[in-house]
Amino acid sequence: MNHILKNLLLLKIYNHILLMRLSKSHNRWRENTMLDYVEYTKEEGNEYNHDIVVYALSTCGFCRRGLAFLRENNIPFNFVYVDKLPFDLKMKIKNDLKEKFGKRVVFPYLVYDDKDLLVGFTKDEWKAKLLG
Repeated sequence: MNHILKNLLLLKIYNHILLMRLSKSHNRWRENTMLDYVEYTKEEGNEYNHDIVVYALSTCGFCRRGLAFLRENNIPFNFVYVDKLPFDLKMKIKNDLKEKFGKRVVFPYLVYDDKDLLVGFTKDEWKAKLLG
């Protein structure tokens, strides 16, 4: 029975995401992203020629500092608080990221142009990569 409830919850989540994808006016949906089944929150910034996606935890101090760094430098980005998602979806995200990049998921997990990443927050490392 628990398995059935879990599957129903996942089906509801996927249906919700599909409906948002069909709605072009939904400002929290990010199209053409690496993990198209995830609902991201978009943060505006100055024009920036790179695509930044951050996977974070709402309770993580390093995640808060990393997101603050992006905001302070007016870098537009998309993010999701992974700990706010249902367990099965959280595990799928972590497995998919680990499979794609070959690195254990440590938060914050910043994906740069869907091909490179920064794991954890080290200000100097983020500054060198994102501000050149």
